[in-house]
Amino acid sequence: MTQSKWPLNGDLYRQKVLDDLKNSTIEVLATMAMVEASLIDSREKAVFSLSGPVGGLIHLTGSGEGVFQEGMFGIAGEVGLISDLVARIVGLDAGELTKEDLLDGVAELANMICGGMKSKGGIGPGRLSPPMAALGDGMLLLWKTSKPTRLMRFQMAAGVLEVHASV
Repeated sequence: MTQSKWPLNGDLYRQKVLDDLKNSTIEVLATMAMVEASLIDSREKAVFSLSGPVGGLIHLTGSGEGVFQEGMFGIAGEVGLISDLVARIVGLDAGELTKEDLLDGVAELANMICGGMKSKGGIGPGRLSPPMAALGDGMLLLWKTSKPTRLMRFQMAAGVLEVHASV
């Protein structure tokens, strides 16, 4: 396991976090949901906004050696994709999942991805919030920040999972 040197300067810190988030997403999907995922797109967005029928969020806060860090991470996807991933993780048929199961599952998936990112050492002494989840047509979640946002899209057989990071 590679240990980061804290604090990294802003650009190095951000790139380390994004690299760890990408690797953690692929690893969590492979080990927990037993699906192969590949990064198909990675680009900057003007704002941190999460839209789609199902999403999960994690907030990062922390400081180390006088440097405060804050960020927001989110995942979003279509109901069919998220249902497939959650069903694989909990060992149920996707048709058996309730709305509460779906919300718990997407929150836990966001938690596992961000926890994996943190364990790789990319965010130093930062703390992750408990995960939040949202479900609904027309859902739009916005985090008002001046920090840049990266959108990474991962392709799987069941669809595309979006991973958003503002750090």
